[in-house]
Amino acid sequence: MAEEPNAWLSTAALHPDMILAEAVISTGGMLLAQAGTPLTRRHLRQMRHWGIAGAQIATQTAEDTRPLPPSVVSQWLAIDERDPFMHALADVARDRYARHQREAATREGSRT
Repeated sequence: MAEEPNAWLSTAALHPDMILAEAVISTGGMLLAQAGTPLTRRHLRQMRHWGIAGAQIATQTAEDTRPLPPSVVSQWLAIDERDPFMHALADVARDRYARHQREAATREGSRT
């Protein structure tokens, strides 16, 4: 599978939970945030303070990185997969959930 390109966004267009594709470094060489970091409001304030014009953001959307609420997971467990459409939809949901779990484990591993 080919990787999707990253997108450069101005600091004004950034918002919390976007994932940095590249490190953000001040003009003085100070590391403000590492690649792979989910942006927080604090990061955005620091970027504005240091005059950072923008950043490379992973094309994955914030919705793809948020955990699924337990109520949603339990609803998926109760679907009737004998219906071909529901079976295919459940496969997509399971793949997304597994990807989220792998990414969360990777982020946790990089924080330690």
